[in-house]
Order: sequence, then C-alpha cells, then structure tokens
Amino acid sequence: MRIYYHTDRLILRTLKPEDAPAAFLWCGDPDVARYMVYPVYTREEDVRSWIGSLDPDDPDECEAGFVLKSTGELIGSGGMYFRRDNGLWTIGYNLRKDQWGRGYACEAIGGVLEYVRSRREVRGIQGTFADDNPRSRRVMEKLGMAPVGDITLTKLDGSAAWPGKRVLEDFRMIIRDVEFTLKDGRSALIRSPRDGDIPGMLEYLNTSAGETEFILRYPEECGKYTPEGEKALFDRVNAADNEAMLVCLVDGKVAGNCQIMWSRMIKTRHRASVAIALLKEFWGRGIGTRMFREMIRIAEENENILQMELEFIEGNTRARALYEKMGFRITGVRPNAIRLKDGTLRNEYSMIREIRRS
Repeated sequence: MRIYYHTDRLILRTLKPEDAPAAFLWCGDPDVARYMVYPVYTREEDVRSWIGSLDPDDPDECEAGFVLKSTGELIGSGGMYFRRDNGLWTIGYNLRKDQWGRGYACEAIGGVLEYVRSRREVRGIQGTFADDNPRSRRVMEKLGMAPVGDITLTKLDGSAAWPGKRVLEDFRMIIRDVEFTLKDGRSALIRSPRDGDIPGMLEYLNTSAGETEFILRYPEECGKYTPEGEKALFDRVNAADNEAMLVCLVDGKVAGNCQIMWSRMIKTRHRASVAIALLKEFWGRGIGTRMFREMIRIAEENENILQMELEFIEGNTRARALYEKMGFRITGVRPNAIRLKDGTLRNEYSMIREIRRS
C-alpha cells in the first residue's frame, strides 16, 4: 500500500527508484546487513531493482522510506508485511549506521503501524532479532514486542546463520512473566507457553493423567500429544485474541497450566470458559490461586465478558474448594457425565463466577 505519513521527526513515504543512491548507503553497508537475511548489496543498480520490485499497490505490503523532516535525507526504510498463513503482520527495517541510537527505528515502525491500522485490521505484529544484536532487541522491546520462541536465522544465500528470537506484540493474550513465591519458598513463573516448554508440557500431560481420576484423559490416551501438535497449539493460542494459555514453571519444570477462552459470537461472547490442572507434587502450594488471579484479570479486562464458567467432576473436593475460594458457585449438574474404567459413573458440576466491575 502507498504511504505518506508524518511522525514527530520523520516523513514516511513510498520508496521510488530515484532513492537508490541514498538507500545504497545502508543496503551496501556490511555492518547494517550483518544480521539481515539479505546479502550485502554491491551495486547501486541492484538496490534500484529491489525498489522497482516493490508493489506499492499491494494491500498486504507497506514499505516506507524514512525521511528526516529537518534535512530531507532518506535515512532508512522498513514496513509491515501481512502473512496469510497466520494472520500476522511481519515488521522489518533498516537504518543508515550514522543514524543508529537516535530512536528513529521505533518512531518509524510505530508510524507505519498507525498508518496500516487506519486501513487494515492488525491483530498482531511479529518479527525476529539475532541473539547477538542487542540494538534490534531494544527496538523490538520498545515497540512492546516480547520473545515467544527461539529461531535460527539464515542468509538467503546460505552464507551465514545465527540463533535468534521470534517476537510478538499487540496480542492482549500474550502474558508477560509473572514471578511469585510458593508457600514452600521456591520461586515460580507464570507466562504464555513457548516452544522451549514443549518437552516439559508433554511430560506434564502424561504424568498428570495418571495422578487423579478428575482429569478427562487416561495416560494411554496421551499418545495423541506430539511436539508438532503442541507447537501448533502454542502458536494458535499465542496468536489468538479470544483465548489464552498459561504455564507455570517451578525450577524449570512445567508444574501446571490453565486456559481461558471465549466466543466472538454476539450472543455468547459474554461467557469465558476456563480450565486448570497441576501436577500432584505442586498441589497446595498456591499455584492454582495465582493462575486463577491471572485468568480473572484477563476476563475483567475484556468488557464483553460477564461471567467465567468451568466444570468439575463429582468427588473432586480439592478443586471445588479452590473454585469456591475464587468466587465460583455451582449452577448445574450433568448426571453420570463421567464413566471410569471400572464402570463407576460420576456427575459433572458446572460453576460460574460473575464479573463485577465498579
């Protein structure tokens, strides 16, 4: 899409072929290109060809040149690019080296974001940075983005590769690190799931299934959980605007998780469904209470949500006590909803918690 937009110090505009000499100053700089996937440009003509390849009429792309208002100089470029595979906008930028450290990258990408939002729905933005590139990391953090997984970045020509981070921003459901102390004095961490949690999550799912009759799966049914499936699940919930998953880590071990989700449908978007589970060794440590506080906070921050809903199985007195402590009350029963291996039938109870706002 074509762009012409003003920030405090910059004019953001569509690049033109005659910008090639100015753009070559950063496209041809090895220091600027060090952590970029493209190789260093060696000819101004190649930069002109790149600019000519851009389609300013493509609604899924917004590439802007960064022009200093004070001098009229073109000092960088960057923009946003829509990914139809996940519904996110990828950001990218380059800046002339003598202009580093002055806040122009944040100002420019922030302006591009405002411009694109005025014309398209932007559910979230994503990007990457190299682990050894603290400047880029600081730019991403100032834009409100947070790491959600490790990634290997590779030059398009295969000449170099380096470890980095994938970052996301603008998703209300990405939960930043919440650190707290357990009743036994250990430190715990609650946050959105990341790719590095997958092995621990698979172990947790299998172990927890064999520790209690009040989880809906048996251990032998856990074969359906795979690394690929968990990654797809993490990616989906971290990119969603109507659900969130939290994991709790204690000494690096997945101790439990919880999830809250709601509909986008007008008639039912006032209802949020929640679920929670913990490994037995972490029962009674205060984790369940803390995870519920986070889910309640998420619900309260969504003006559409009027009530939280959950279910528990007959006989699960520990869970019922926690739920009632957090403000839930029983509203119904499904007789014989659960049938155990030995044929025992158990009722399932539904509970709700009204959201009261002052």
